[in-house]
Amino acid sequence: MQNAHVDLSNSGGGADLNEKGEATIEAVLPGEYRVVVYPVLPISAIIPAENATPVTAPRKSASQPEKEIPKSFRDEATTPFKISVVAGMANHFELDLQKPEKQ
Repeated sequence: MQNAHVDLSNSGGGADLNEKGEATIEAVLPGEYRVVVYPVLPISAIIPAENATPVTAPRKSASQPEKEIPKSFRDEATTPFKISVVAGMANHFELDLQKPEKQ
């Protein structure tokens, strides 16, 4: 998955996923974190340019990142991802970003 960003709760740290679907977050203090994953949006989608001409945006397709990342993954309160960072250890975590099965 590309065009996604990973954040750790209460750490102020995060990173974009690379082409392999990996993210490296440096200098994380030991502790428990919730992992939030959300789509990366171009700045122009958030803040229009000063001289931009308003246009009607096309409907988003299912292939866009917003549709690839389940809504529950994008909220700290609902994300199923929790990690524990341990001091002095090589902390490596693999998270399955596939849509969770309905229960």
